[in-house]
Amino acid sequence: MRTDGLTPEEGEVMDCLIEAWNAFVNLPIQHPDDHDEFRHALHQIQNIVGMRVVRRNFKDWTNELRLPEMKQYDLPGLKDLLNDVEKA
Repeated sequence: MRTDGLTPEEGEVMDCLIEAWNAFVNLPIQHPDDHDEFRHALHQIQNIVGMRVVRRNFKDWTNELRLPEMKQYDLPGLKDLLNDVEKA
């Protein structure tokens, strides 16, 4: 049983990411940024999978989140455009 909060299926995805990294770094380098870009992409995927744990364990966190009042801007023609979209 996993102790990191991931389901077995999510853990399998994360384990595959480790395998992907280990395989990628053994490929011949074709561009100096390859490793950095691949690592960045893997981190993005890890963040997405990690957010599944957060959403599962903190289902009501968005209800408790208090955002500051957003300033509204009056863009000429925007209201007309939005009305046209709603009518379509």
